[in-house]
Amino acid sequence: MKYIKCILLTLFLTPTISHAIFRIYTGNIGQDNAEFYFDDEYAFYIAGKEQQVKHLSFISERERNDKFNFTITYEDSSFKNILDKIYIENFDDVTFYHGTEAYQNLTGYTLNGDKVNLHKIFEYNTIDERTWREVEFNDIEFLQNNSSKDFYFKVMFSKLKKSTGNVVGIKIYRKHDGKLIQTINGIDGCDFLGYVNISNHEKL
Repeated sequence: MKYIKCILLTLFLTPTISHAIFRIYTGNIGQDNAEFYFDDEYAFYIAGKEQQVKHLSFISERERNDKFNFTITYEDSSFKNILDKIYIENFDDVTFYHGTEAYQNLTGYTLNGDKVNLHKIFEYNTIDERTWREVEFNDIEFLQNNSSKDFYFKVMFSKLKKSTGNVVGIKIYRKHDGKLIQTINGIDGCDFLGYVNISNHEKL
């Protein structure tokens, strides 16, 4: 017997002026595939078989001059449960936030000793006027921080020249194995807001 599970999602449609640099990195943490999504000073990622949405919290103090610390928390636990640390080498938060350096690759290691190797596959700089005028792209997936017990979500957003990014769809993935469960297309008139486009009301 098949069961159908309903999930109530809110897709935020409020127009906004977003000044941020959105970046997507893919690569590995140890033997596990990883996807990192940066929205200015906020970052979320999924890695490994569990496919849980985790939050990276920047730490101001450095272990040494060439390493920058991040704490890791489960998004589902409201940032209370610190799980691990990631050390990113040759990283400066100021130049990263302002986009003055490319940071095409991020390397480092976890507190458990797993190596971190990430490569940037996408960047959308809303601060840069040239980006607004010249850059265009289609159906870029961006991880959302709000997930349910069994599923996590990505919005798909696109951009035409001389316009801002707009959400055009939603993808729902199963946490158990990362399998794509459903794709919702045809969304119109919704500004791309980074990691906060979707709010989940599963507990209601």
